[in-house]
Amino acid sequence: KRVPRRLLTEEFKKEAIKLVEEQHFTIVNAGRQLIDIDPKSIRTWIAQSERGELKCALLQAYGGSTAHS
Repeated sequence: KRVPRRLLTEEFKKEAIKLVEEQHFTIVNAGRQLIDIDPKSIRTWIAQSERGELKCALLQAYGGSTAHS
């Protein structure tokens, strides 16, 4: 069965990063707060942000991996 994909904006990802970096959520709790965002995705967004490479991408809902970086 195919997993539905969601388009997550750069703004959404920045908010996820803020939960971790500014509000001191754990990555797992930030993912739960944002409704089923895989912690690996949040870690990837943090790394991309640090490199200045954060952008909009498709993400598989319910624990997915990014389709595009």
